[in-house]
Amino acid sequence: MSAKQQSIAYLGIEWEVPSLPEADPTTGVVAIVRVLPESPAEKSGARVGDILLAIDGMPVTAGDNVSAMICPRAPGSALSLRVLRGKRRLTLKVTLGERKVAAFKARSLAECPVRPRD
Repeated sequence: MSAKQQSIAYLGIEWEVPSLPEADPTTGVVAIVRVLPESPAEKSGARVGDILLAIDGMPVTAGDNVSAMICPRAPGSALSLRVLRGKRRLTLKVTLGERKVAAFKARSLAECPVRPRD
């Protein structure tokens, strides 16, 4: 018997909070460590090493903030990512993808827990 599936928004990055000089409140605290192939993030031009500064103009202050900003959105929603790449600040336009999850897991995701991949 298959579990009922629900959809959640999907960006397609993995991140970490780096212990680097660029990880401070003025430049962001979340580094993209993986961009999943053919994901919305890859299609937007996101790269490994980008420091995530803001999502739709809202500052990213910690890894759990990324989940909280992506989780409530619907698949297909458009948003902007403000990133620091080297010394350049860039704005990337993203259309969120869709990820299927079992219904029981989707209920818990409604609370936007910290997840290492969005």
